Amino acid sequence: MSKISRRRHQEFFIRGDIGKALPSVPAVGFTTALLGVFCILAGQVEAASGGTVEARQCLPMDQWASEDLRELDAAAALLKQSGYFDILMRTSRVEICVDPLMTLFRGHYEPDEHVIVIGANASLEEKALILAHELRHVDQAARGYAPSIEFDMRENVRQIFALEADAQAVTVLFAWSMREAGNHSLWQALKTLEHAGDMAAPFEAAMLAGAGQAAATRAAFSAWYRSQWRVENYFTAATGAYLDQLDETRSVESYRELPEGHFDRLCLLPNGGDYACRPPQ
Repeated sequence: MSKISRRRHQEFFIRGDIGKALPSVPAVGFTTALLGVFCILAGQVEAASGGTVEARQCLPMDQWASEDLRELDAAAALLKQSGYFDILMRTSRVEICVDPLMTLFRGHYEPDEHVIVIGANASLEEKALILAHELRHVDQAARGYAPSIEFDMRENVRQIFALEADAQAVTVLFAWSMREAGNHSLWQALKTLEHAGDMAAPFEAAMLAGAGQAAATRAAFSAWYRSQWRVENYFTAATGAYLDQLDETRSVESYRELPEGHFDRLCLLPNGGDYACRPPQ
């Protein structure tokens, strides 16, 4: 696996139908799945995606805003209908941008720069879903959850799995909440995307059975682990990224376990309740 820069934690979204081309993508750290696309932790954004910092157009928009930025603003407006995401966008002060030159990747979050960048080629619904997922990672990071070589490699992978399962489960909950409010477009977009429908289905089944949001979100979280495609891609690339970082920093591999109760405050619903996720050992 190619060397990668670990100066920043970045997530990208690549169309699922080009997944077989992943080995040729430069600077890849680890792969995962979100909403039918690859979510990649990587370095060298511009080299890998074709996007540039100079090309970014960021909110808030003005009267001369491009159509791409206007659509991003509309996507952000959808999230503002959720009190959780509205407060998160305002209090975190994360910068939200669109990059018309970023054609390979669909979006990413750069914690060091505290910016979310979304590709212009994503649809309005996709932009909203990607933004919800990335904002959940902003929340996770603010609560101290982030990949680290300070822990054993398998413990680090276990944490990455849980972070992605939680971010995607909360995205499913958001899409369902919008459906209940009368906007069915996000839910339909989510269900029809490869590698997303498998998490939407158990959530919907639980809700229709009257189980409630906590149980339904927990069902979506658990479903993340039942995808062999997701688990294999995450594990293979996450371990590669971990070993690359050890090599680059000339660090000695740690065998430290995650502390007891590490995940106790990870799986919080937007209303602050605990949906009691249980990441597998």
